[in-house]
Amino acid sequence: MSWKPYNVSHRKAKMNISKPYKRRCQFRATALTAYKRRCQIRIITLTAYKRRCQFRATTLTAYKRRCQFRATTLTAYKRRCQFRATTLTAYKRRCQFRATALTAYKRRCQIRIITLTA
Repeated sequence: MSWKPYNVSHRKAKMNISKPYKRRCQFRATALTAYKRRCQIRIITLTAYKRRCQFRATTLTAYKRRCQFRATTLTAYKRRCQFRATTLTAYKRRCQFRATALTAYKRRCQIRIITLTA
């Protein structure tokens, strides 16, 4: 019988015990890697979501700007319309003044004709 030191056989036994442990560790490592991948996917998804949110925010801001521009354009249009209305009113007043002046002129002419005829 050959003599074997205690630690050699112990080492073999330790190696046999450690194989399932290694398998569990590998499984844990792969599970952890898969978990990390899922986390990275979540982070990427979250980043994409943030980008979309920022894009929506900038789109909304641009929309608000366009709305404000439309509002100011509409206000300017209203001002022009009011100006046209006041201009038209002034024009009507001048026309009425001309009409009354013409009527007065006609009256004076008629008075002259009557006076001249008499």
